[in-house]
Amino acid sequence: MEYPEPEISERFDVAPRVAWRLYHDSRMPELIGAFNLCYSLLAFAETGMLQRLCQKGSLQKAELAEGVDDHFGPHLVRYLVIKGVLEESGDGNVRLSPWGVSLAQETAQAQLTFYVKAYGPVVSRLPGLLAGQARYGVDVHRDGGALGAACADLFRVYHDPIVLEALDTMNATKVLDIGCGAGQFLLDACARDPRLLGVGLDISTDAIAIAKREVERLGLDDRLQFVVGDAFAPDSWPEPCKDADVLFGVGVLHEYFREGEDAVVGILNRFAAQQRVGQLKGFILGEPELLYDDADNDADLYLVHIFTLQGFPRRRELWLKLFERSDMKCVRLWRRAGAGPRFAFYQLTPR
Repeated sequence: MEYPEPEISERFDVAPRVAWRLYHDSRMPELIGAFNLCYSLLAFAETGMLQRLCQKGSLQKAELAEGVDDHFGPHLVRYLVIKGVLEESGDGNVRLSPWGVSLAQETAQAQLTFYVKAYGPVVSRLPGLLAGQARYGVDVHRDGGALGAACADLFRVYHDPIVLEALDTMNATKVLDIGCGAGQFLLDACARDPRLLGVGLDISTDAIAIAKREVERLGLDDRLQFVVGDAFAPDSWPEPCKDADVLFGVGVLHEYFREGEDAVVGILNRFAAQQRVGQLKGFILGEPELLYDDADNDADLYLVHIFTLQGFPRRRELWLKLFERSDMKCVRLWRRAGAGPRFAFYQLTPR
């Protein structure tokens, strides 16, 4: 039995059409799509689905969704096909699209982890933080593990080579990394250069425990040590720190701008005094730059610093002026032009 097509009544009222056009002009659909896609990509990576697809190149949907919920997994795959991250072939296999391949690259994944996983728990609580109903460090926390992992991945790609070159020109034999976190830089550096010795110092016992496990796993315990201590109190440094000939610190000083420039100058002066009485040849200070524009997620870096109560990174010109007020002088500025997060490395020695 055939049924007649229903009668269609369409309305073309001006007001809702204008409102809908204004909605599209606002680019809110793109923002909503980007928000959901970011969390979907994070889930795709963290469940191992992305790694499995990268290894195989092409998989049946059921294979790709193995190990995840049998309802959610296939639907996430379908969503990523619709968004253009995945491509579906006629035989039912899926693979990464050209765009998906670029999203799977190390830098893209590290930045996704940095902003969505590490700082997402903070940014999602902005209303409460603004209203004073929540406090950072008490009710709201960033994910320190995710932050460390993302920074380590980015540093390895963009900054390891230039720091190793700087250390080589200084004839460094043993490097003391202050505020080393889980020690990824020293682990990478000692693995690359069999002549280099290192000691990592951090106040976090959890981070040092992770670093020590990695030292044992990589078989570097004959050249690399990690110890707990206050990076900004040189007089209290444990014994393994005292015979290092180069001091290294990345992203460790800008946070103290929350206490004013004098606090940072005081730390630099303590390091200068330590160098005068010891064997230290110099201090390599690596710091991000914040230019207050919207290139390379600069505005996003500003936002997450605001709501985690950190002091702000600053331009190199302002750092150079600050060094002039301290007992340290900058003898060389190292930077990688045109690639990677905005960063500068200042090679300092006592005046």
